[in-house]
Amino acid sequence: MASFLTQLAANVADVTGSPGTPATLPTTPSLRTATRTALLKMLALDDDGDASSASAATPVVTAGQWKVLILDSEGRDVLTPVLNLSDLRDAGVTVHMSLGAPRQPLRDVPAVYFVSPTAANIARIIDDIAANLYEAFYLHFTSSLPRALLEQLAQSLVQRDAAHRVARVMDQYLPFRVLEDGLFSLAVPRAFATVHAPGTSESIMELLVDQVATGLFGVCTTLGSVPVLRYARGNAAELIATRLEAKLRDAAMNPRNGLFDADAPRPVLVLLDRHADLATMVAHSWLYSALVHDVLDLKLNRIACSVDENGQKVQKTFDIDAGTDFIWRAHSGMPFPEVAEAVDVELNKYKQEAQDILSATGATSLEEMNSMDTPLNTKQLQSALTQLPALTARKRVIDTHMQVATALLSAIQARGLDVLFETEQKLTRTAVTEIVKDPSRDPVDKLRLILVYDLTAHDPAAADVADWLAHVRTQAPELPYLAAADWLRAQRALLAATVATSNTPAAAAPMQPARGANAAGAQGGDLFGRFNRLAETLQLGNAYETLVGAAASWLGRHVPAAVRHVECVLDGVPDDRLGTLDPRLPRGARGAVANGVNAAAPARSAVVVMVGGGNYLEYQQLQEVARSKKRTVVYGATEMLNAKEFLHQLAELGAART
Repeated sequence: MASFLTQLAANVADVTGSPGTPATLPTTPSLRTATRTALLKMLALDDDGDASSASAATPVVTAGQWKVLILDSEGRDVLTPVLNLSDLRDAGVTVHMSLGAPRQPLRDVPAVYFVSPTAANIARIIDDIAANLYEAFYLHFTSSLPRALLEQLAQSLVQRDAAHRVARVMDQYLPFRVLEDGLFSLAVPRAFATVHAPGTSESIMELLVDQVATGLFGVCTTLGSVPVLRYARGNAAELIATRLEAKLRDAAMNPRNGLFDADAPRPVLVLLDRHADLATMVAHSWLYSALVHDVLDLKLNRIACSVDENGQKVQKTFDIDAGTDFIWRAHSGMPFPEVAEAVDVELNKYKQEAQDILSATGATSLEEMNSMDTPLNTKQLQSALTQLPALTARKRVIDTHMQVATALLSAIQARGLDVLFETEQKLTRTAVTEIVKDPSRDPVDKLRLILVYDLTAHDPAAADVADWLAHVRTQAPELPYLAAADWLRAQRALLAATVATSNTPAAAAPMQPARGANAAGAQGGDLFGRFNRLAETLQLGNAYETLVGAAASWLGRHVPAAVRHVECVLDGVPDDRLGTLDPRLPRGARGAVANGVNAAAPARSAVVVMVGGGNYLEYQQLQEVARSKKRTVVYGATEMLNAKEFLHQLAELGAART
């Protein structure tokens, strides 16, 4: 048993982190690409050969062999946004199953387990191995397997004479969810409420800090480089940075583990506290991905919305593949009217290409082509049929965004989201009062508008805010989010310094919209004319004349506080609000950086992490900064929250005061 335990421990130490040594790239590689590579290598079953075998008698499985995939909820959430069913089939996965579900033996097929390292999961794995459910067991954990659980696994398998069935034990260090090339979530729930609740114990806070630091350690190992750490002083971000620095230093001092490439470019990892900018979390946005997240409850790249089918409202889900969805990749950060135009263009392009193929084959529809028995006797016909799968896939993407656009247009019409967005750009007392006192308006939207005004307007009048909140309470006395306003008002003194900084002229000026959208004043009529044509295509009529009239206002943007910090980092401008740690320096050497990297020098790439929750508005703003400066910015948060979810945490804090 001792030798088996030693071998298991060696396996974990030797192959921990992303499978294989990351390639050296001139800038920080795409986090999605690196994660995808790690997962596909995990499924290939060919990593490290004999070094990753638990014993000489371990079954040898070739990379192309069929296998089953066993997941728990965390493993599923990590894998689903990155690999689709086609990817799994290409990797030889015949079926994927839940660890907790009843499963029949498949003793001639190896099994890959991808689960979180918990005591319950280890117990279930031991039972599976002892029952000889599969030919061989490849055990992969989303984060580091604790020594105690490793010993439990080894001892139990030796006692049951089943140790020889374990082919591999690996720490993948992937306890985060990659949503796009430059977007991830640590999936740490309620971090903001935990940090700010008066009843949070030291042990709970310690657990939160370690959970976030562990997730960020996984991000760093997946990218393959040790970053310089910059952090907001005096709150949770500083605690997490200190913990993360220790983890990174310990790992970097052991080059045998293969986690980091010493020659890889070093990004700057910026840890910020949500408390410094609350308005971003409740503001209304006009950007496509932010609208989808806010209105349609986007979760792990899955959209849920109601669509019309034969006159009936049907609830449907749509999955966004961040790797292949060409509309999402190109337009998710654009103002919604521009996306509507782009969908219209793609639809017309598809129709023309489909018509060209139908003309070449003589078929009357693409569906008919799939069942044609006509011999392929011409090169033209063969070429047309070769194009069919890609064209069909494009049509699915277009259909998805047509239906998503339809749902968003309905919400815009029902809730007046256009007017709310325009009002938040100007924040005049008269406009806010008019909306708040309109009984037809949604009370949650009113509350969000009031909070944006209170948090960002120049010298907001307390009497006005109190009067507006009283109107909302009268309209919706049972609204669960009202306590959020109570908590924010109680925190007003603490927020005053931050708000004053946010309202400097440079910070208050709207950022120039991306991709030439700043010319909205001159081009708005033409843009929204095409938008109206799409609305007609979607059979929603032309009830959007008000959109045309306010085009210039809607293309303004709320500027998150994170943007100012990141601009300083990318430009090499000193920012006294951020501390500095370098894990490559000797322990105790703080405030400097190693390897000739200057903390005040412009950074080529940055990983920005918001402790307390983030959203798509903030993500897209940072991507705008990255594009304008031709740098790479990866954005992450303890969790991705829409406005209602964040208000719920604020309301918890408000209720705790009573």
